[in-house]
Order: sequence, then structure tokens, then C-alpha cells
Amino acid sequence: MIAFNYKNYKKQTINAFLLKKGYSDNNIYYLIKNKNVLVNKEIVKDKNHLLSFCDEVKVTLLEEENTL
Repeated sequence: MIAFNYKNYKKQTINAFLLKKGYSDNNIYYLIKNKNVLVNKEIVKDKNHLLSFCDEVKVTLLEEENTL
């Protein structure tokens, strides 16, 4: 799990915030779809969720299957 604190006074969508952190659109879609993105301990249901100053964002990374 990776945690970020949103320290900007300007509101921004979770999608734009995670894109700036290096996640791709596809990653963000699947993370939200699989309920792996939390803002202030609540599940994010939409990529257009607006972040406010001091929101705590937690992302649980999906484990890749070992294909040996």
C-alpha cells in the first residue's frame, strides 16, 4: 500500500492526481474498479472524485500473477 497526502488548496480529481504520480489511465481504472483506492479511508468509486486539501490517499497495488 502506498499513501499520499494531498497538499494543494486547488481541488483536483483523483484521476489527475494519480496521473501526476505516474499511474497510467488503465492502472487507475483497474485500481478504482477493484476498490484499491481510498480517500480518507473511504473507497473511491469514480475517477472524477475531487480531492481537497489534506485528503489522505491510499493505493493498494494489484499483485501480478507469477507466470512461470
